[in-house]
Amino acid sequence: HFHSFADSKIHGKPYHSSSFAESKALKLISEQGAEFVEFNKRQIAKVFPAGSRTTSSNFNPLPYWTAGCQLVTLNYQTEDMPNFYNWVLFSENGHCGYVLKPEILRNPSTTFNPNAAINKNEGIYLTLRVISGQHLPKAPGKSEVVDPYVEIKVNGLIQDKAKHRTDVVRNNGFNPVWDEKFHFRVRCPDLAMLLFRVYDYSQTGTDAQLAHFGLPISAITTGYRHVHLVTLRGAPLAPASLFVHLTVSKSDPIK
Repeated sequence: HFHSFADSKIHGKPYHSSSFAESKALKLISEQGAEFVEFNKRQIAKVFPAGSRTTSSNFNPLPYWTAGCQLVTLNYQTEDMPNFYNWVLFSENGHCGYVLKPEILRNPSTTFNPNAAINKNEGIYLTLRVISGQHLPKAPGKSEVVDPYVEIKVNGLIQDKAKHRTDVVRNNGFNPVWDEKFHFRVRCPDLAMLLFRVYDYSQTGTDAQLAHFGLPISAITTGYRHVHLVTLRGAPLAPASLFVHLTVSKSDPIK
């Protein structure tokens, strides 16, 4: 049983596994982030949803992954963003087996605090050019032509979170063209993911989500790409895609 990080450092064994409720683990990450990372270098931590989630809703798994928690359990039956984050993380290995934690969460000779600021000289600059879309789906139950736009997010450590969106293209879900460029500063790419979400703009109500995609930023290389869109479950929406260009660099391309 887990008593404290100090106790586990003395008495804990590599084969010991501790279970934490989501709120308890989040409190430990907030108040003792570096100690939790060190704990997870030595032992296994399992985080489970609160018992109050009677509708099988989920918590955001990203803060727990950035602290090195190995087993972050979700209600897999629910189609939501937390499960989509899980799909994105494990896309790195073809959705089979496990994903090795980044070295900053494994190396015993270094310390890492997910709450602390990262050195401003570390990380990468990511430039994304959203060029066009192809065969975008319509919202369920709707037959009219869509007015699509794309939301692009970087999610990871607090200082790396950012969001941009394209303009709306009216009445064209077949081959909309945006040709817009966006810049992201990612200080810890090993713990970040790039997320695409395509919407149908509405003048009178809520914009409908049409399609998604995401991938770990550590897996991105420079070049032109066709982004094959999926549902929140990760089910293909072929032939729906986005045509983009990505540039990864160590220096600021705007300067």
